[in-house]
Amino acid sequence: MQPFRKRLLVRVAVTITLIIAALIAAIRVQQYVLRSRAERLQSELQKIECGKTSFEQARQLFERWGGVFDGACTKHKCSAETGVHDFVYAHLRFFFNHQRLLRIYGVLGGRPATVSARVVVQDDVVITKFYGVYVEVYPGEAGRGGSYGYTLIGRTAVGEGLPDTRPETHPSYLISWPSGCENCVEIHANFSSSASTADVQRVSTMDFSCVTRWVTPCKEKADIMPAAWLQVQKDQQSH
Repeated sequence: MQPFRKRLLVRVAVTITLIIAALIAAIRVQQYVLRSRAERLQSELQKIECGKTSFEQARQLFERWGGVFDGACTKHKCSAETGVHDFVYAHLRFFFNHQRLLRIYGVLGGRPATVSARVVVQDDVVITKFYGVYVEVYPGEAGRGGSYGYTLIGRTAVGEGLPDTRPETHPSYLISWPSGCENCVEIHANFSSSASTADVQRVSTMDFSCVTRWVTPCKEKADIMPAAWLQVQKDQQSH
């Protein structure tokens, strides 16, 4: 019986190891697929120019991405949004009710993340567009002395009105963050319609490795939007 038990234990151990390896592989693959799709969505959204891109052009793009349009969407007035999600965000209610499974997901290499894009059309042209990346930081990774994790957020908006108080060195865009964001760390860049394409693309740069990092997670504003944070440092030094 002893040799049989040993063989059985070995088989069980090998089976468990293979199952865990398969789960890790599946989770990591879907993280990299999400990252690739997120990068491609941002790239396609960058081709939309506020004040120039037509309703039809925007509609075709969002239909390719399975976009959701408002109920009375016409070329005169319309808004459309779309997004890509990891497995957790796609089944958020289930994982919210099963926190232990969420933690196992993290141990096996999962990083809950979602990406959203939105445009607003008026009189047959896109007038504003939005893009956001949301990545979860687990409890224990935050390093803030608390027992709760938070959402790391990077967002951009093009075509919105800007407040009068903005840097003289770049009056066409403003980088800021909310003063009271509970359970989140957020940075966003808002651009007026007069902002140059070069400024929009440079400041809007997202570090999509935040979606796939496992051992060294992104935690701060500088991690998710490095170019925007670098601009903030330059603005502070100029004062």
